[in-house]
Amino acid sequence: MVLRLFDKTSDSKELKYLQSKIKEFRVPIKLRNDQYILVMTINNEYVSMTYYHQHNNLIEICFIHTDLKFRKQGHSLKLVSDIIKKSENINYASVIILPGCGSDKLFTKLGFTFVGENHMELIL
Repeated sequence: MVLRLFDKTSDSKELKYLQSKIKEFRVPIKLRNDQYILVMTINNEYVSMTYYHQHNNLIEICFIHTDLKFRKQGHSLKLVSDIIKKSENINYASVIILPGCGSDKLFTKLGFTFVGENHMELIL
């Protein structure tokens, strides 16, 4: 398993390749200073990704995707956990849960709690 972080210095060709793997989300081809994409591959095969913003003392999880054949194996949990553990000077994480998607279970395992109908947060 390999984790790769894309940021504002990343090659747009690689981001276009990632975009070809994910039909449900338009992957930004050019990332801003506060935008990141953490990608997991196994044997050079795309497995999962998390798109997030990090600014001031906040991480905002914007999108998580796992390839169908790798779902229900804990890959998204690993990605989000890795983002939280490796982020410096962060004391707050936030995510909006889309109704019916079931990702609230993932975030609950990580210690996030609901603070609104579809808004979850974690105080670090």
